[in-house]
Amino acid sequence: MEATERMSPVPPPFNLPITVTAFLAEILRATPLAFLLPVDPTGGKPPYDYSKNKKIKGKVARKLMLKLRKRNEEIEEVTLDSYVEQLDENQQGIKQQLKDVMDAVESIQTSLSSKK
Repeated sequence: MEATERMSPVPPPFNLPITVTAFLAEILRATPLAFLLPVDPTGGKPPYDYSKNKKIKGKVARKLMLKLRKRNEEIEEVTLDSYVEQLDENQQGIKQQLKDVMDAVESIQTSLSSKK
């Protein structure tokens, strides 16, 4: 099964013409005499430039850090704004409760003064 998956479905002694034809077609597809020239192991690519890529990665990292810092500041600002709003609401509630207590104290004082 593995042989038929990797090669042709024809058994090995009989697949010689098919294999030779495929080999020659692969050689002729390349430029003439290319198989006689030495092969460039890098494939024509320039060598990996660590310093250039390090600078690029540094720029990307700085941008990401600035985005993160800005996002955290926005979250903190929103949190502080909501906290201030809650404090204002609590202050208003406390003022109302204090007013109610003062009214109750005044009513008690007036009722006590009227009984005397």
